[in-house]
Amino acid sequence: MRHLRDHYEGGTIHQPGRRDGDPRAWSVCMHTNPGVSATAAGMVVDLPNDKAIPMGIWCSLSTPCTSVFLPVDLATPLPDPLTTGVGHPDPASAWWVLKALSDAVMENPQVFTPIVQDVWGALETEMLEVWTRDRSGAAARLSGWVKRMLMQTQALLEKIKTQGAGPARWRPD
Repeated sequence: MRHLRDHYEGGTIHQPGRRDGDPRAWSVCMHTNPGVSATAAGMVVDLPNDKAIPMGIWCSLSTPCTSVFLPVDLATPLPDPLTTGVGHPDPASAWWVLKALSDAVMENPQVFTPIVQDVWGALETEMLEVWTRDRSGAAARLSGWVKRMLMQTQALLEKIKTQGAGPARWRPD
């Protein structure tokens, strides 16, 4: 997951100000500065040699440096917030909620990215510990983790707003 959050010498924090044509302007985790497109999601899959061991699938729903990776299972239905989405901001869609967070963080990535990564790092550590103990049972907890992620995202948006980034471009009710 760390590799998908890479920003060269910036580590896992986006370094704005690069210019098109700069070979380091583009990294695995992309943002709309200097270009016009950004990484929309990320996925890491652990493929064990032993077919009896369930594979591990971890997905982020936004730019990896501002999002959390969630464990999913191909045999378990996804919770509604992970399957809801339309072409405009929707508070029922986890993707749109996390995009709002990413947009807010990009107002000052050097200040806000570490705050967001601390929150997501703690959640990912907890989920990884559960997944390590019980790979097949971790996905059953996904709905609860998604609810927590959405609540924590709202708290992060509020924190960013009070620390001076101004209102997010869109925030859920």
